[in-house]
Amino acid sequence: IMFHSDEYLAGQLYADETFTNVEQPGSWHVEKARKKILKWIEVKAKVGFTEWDSNCYYDEDLAPLLNLADFAADEEIATQAAMILDVMFFDMAVDSFRGTYGTSHGRTYPGQVTSGRREATSGVQKIAWGMGNFNNPNNMTAVSLATSRRYRVPEVIERIAQHMPDEVENRERQSLHIDDVARYGLSFSDPDTAMLAWGAGHANARSVDDTFGLAEAFKSHRFSVVMAPYAVAVAGTYKELDTRGIPHDGDIGRQTLARVDKVTFRTPDYQLSSAQDYRKGKPGFQQHIWQATLGPDAVTFALHRGNADEKVFKYWVGRFPRAVQHRNLLIALFDVPDETYPGPKTIFPPDASGNAMPSPGPSEEELLAYTVAVFRRDAFDEVVEKGGWIFARKGKGYLALHSANGYRWEK
Repeated sequence: IMFHSDEYLAGQLYADETFTNVEQPGSWHVEKARKKILKWIEVKAKVGFTEWDSNCYYDEDLAPLLNLADFAADEEIATQAAMILDVMFFDMAVDSFRGTYGTSHGRTYPGQVTSGRREATSGVQKIAWGMGNFNNPNNMTAVSLATSRRYRVPEVIERIAQHMPDEVENRERQSLHIDDVARYGLSFSDPDTAMLAWGAGHANARSVDDTFGLAEAFKSHRFSVVMAPYAVAVAGTYKELDTRGIPHDGDIGRQTLARVDKVTFRTPDYQLSSAQDYRKGKPGFQQHIWQATLGPDAVTFALHRGNADEKVFKYWVGRFPRAVQHRNLLIALFDVPDETYPGPKTIFPPDASGNAMPSPGPSEEELLAYTVAVFRRDAFDEVVEKGGWIFARKGKGYLALHSANGYRWEK
């Protein structure tokens, strides 16, 4: 949506001038981008987001939508942008605890979840309904929302965010199911809709060939150095599994973002949220499955790490647990295999460097034989350890954490 909004607004501003990269006037770009904007909004309105409740990437969705709501001359574009903004702010309101977006996330980074004070939506929530904190003066969405002349968060959503009933439970489903891609008018081989379809899994066994075909048509340098080498390794892994007669469901890629069923349970003293039974046992990338939140710093979650090197944060999620939540009780079962998938390694192109690096292939997983819990003792008012349990209190909120195989403190 950021690319589409940029094209639309630039074309609108310079409607009669020729853009020399394609030798077309701005008005041509307006019509081209208009179709993509409306399709993007249509799909998100129907199925939600593949990177659901992403506290870092919602910042990159909200800002361009605010630009469209403010500056699009086409009333349909401006209105629909404002409508999907309402949906996103509502999602944030019902899944946040006193300004901390402490829910399961379809994509996030370690620094965005270890403290609610640092996440990208904190300043936005402070502006929208008075909770959170101003942590980044350069935050795109916070600046866009604060300076917007046409959009304001609806008062009813402000009140929902501020309301603290004794109990509230939110259940929602987001993202595409890969089998439903065609149902929404999307195709992995169509240049106009492939990016939306890729959200369901561009390295899935049913889409990888179309992915290569589209890449050949686009001739994208970034695809050739970042995505294609990993997709080649994944395709080779599928082939090796089939050759050996090892059953699989065609879903072993880290980038698959399948349909998710979420639960959030909140009281005035704490919040617990999770993605229920989400791709259990599969490789993860940057997804966040569950979190307990008792304050901006008093957050707790556990995960399987994908890499022992703390500097390689790109692979901070390894294998997913099978998580199930009922109200304020959550069980996460980790079943990490002893052996990796068979298949080739990722071949790194010579010009891959910095942030433009492909992921290691499925056969290159480390499969660390332990999980990691984030639990900051100094963020709680009281911590007690007894009988293999860790008990904690923050204000009037209480938390109990237990590991079946015991635990030890790292710091």
